[in-house]
Amino acid sequence: MQQATIDGRGEFATEEGEAVLVLENLKTKATTIYQLKDNDLSQYTPKYIEWIDKNRLFVIIGYAYGSVTTGGKLYELNIKDNKLTPIIGNLKENEEIISVKVNKNSTFNYKKHVYDSDNYEESESHIEEKRLPLPKLKKMKEAWF
Repeated sequence: MQQATIDGRGEFATEEGEAVLVLENLKTKATTIYQLKDNDLSQYTPKYIEWIDKNRLFVIIGYAYGSVTTGGKLYELNIKDNKLTPIIGNLKENEEIISVKVNKNSTFNYKKHVYDSDNYEESESHIEEKRLPLPKLKKMKEAWF
């Protein structure tokens, strides 16, 4: 059994700054830290996580500094092969994914925050909720080293 947390952005992961994703094996107490690769100027950070299954997590990654909002783009992190795959990345500049929830029927719901004006004000925005099938678990090819 593993536990995942976002460390480095305050108790509710809402403060500015770059965070890391920490996985802890609750049996062995072994800890693995995931940090974004090629993150120039520490501009991006994980903001939200949700388990898909025992080997995969949904991770929302967004801006760490400046115009900090609650969301970002949605990715899948496979902790077996350490691969990060975009799930919902083709967002318009005024859109961000703010939450994701895995359902028991092999689907997931996500909430998308949409700013309705160029001012990016919370009072001039709305939330859309959609449901999609869970990403298929890709079979790993045999590695030749």
